[in-house]
Amino acid sequence: MTTILVENGTALSLGSISCEADLIPKRGRLNINPPPSDGRCDCCGRHLSQLKPYGKAGDPLVGDFENALLVKTWVAECGPDEELGNLLEEYFGDCKNEEDGKQADAIFIQEHGKEKLDELEDYSMLRGAIHSIWLCRDCMILDRPELYERLDARRRIRKTKDGDLCRLT
Repeated sequence: MTTILVENGTALSLGSISCEADLIPKRGRLNINPPPSDGRCDCCGRHLSQLKPYGKAGDPLVGDFENALLVKTWVAECGPDEELGNLLEEYFGDCKNEEDGKQADAIFIQEHGKEKLDELEDYSMLRGAIHSIWLCRDCMILDRPELYERLDARRRIRKTKDGDLCRLT
C-alpha cells in the first residue's frame, strides 16, 4: 500500500511505494523527497521487482506498510565515527557559549592541529544534517552502523560506475 505523507494542490510527499507507477513524478506538483527514479533500494540496490513486500504493522515496522516495497526514512548525512564522536564530546561537550567554543578550539588545535579541527567540524555538520532514503524491508532493519557501511559501499560503487560524485537520494 502506498502511503502519502503530504498531499495538497502543489506538493506531494510519499512515505512508501508499492508499485512502479509510484515512481513517476506527479506532474504539476512539487514532489518532496521523491522515490528513486530507478526503483531501487538506496541501500542494497535491488529493484522493486526483486523485493519482498513489507507485512502488516510490526513487520518489520510499527505502522501499516503492508505490501509496500520501499519505505522512506531519514538518516544523517554520514555514519557515526567513534573517534570523532569521542573528540567532540571530550573537547566541546561542556561548551555553553561562543567563548567556551573558542577556548575549546584553541586547546584542540594545540593538541591535534587545525586540519583535525576542520575534519571534526565537517563531521559535526554532516552528523547534524539529515536526508531521506528509501529502504526495502531487509535493509530497514539493519542496525545503523551496518546501514551506513552499506550506504557508503553503494555510494562508492555508484561513483566508480558514473565517474563522478552522486548522492543516494
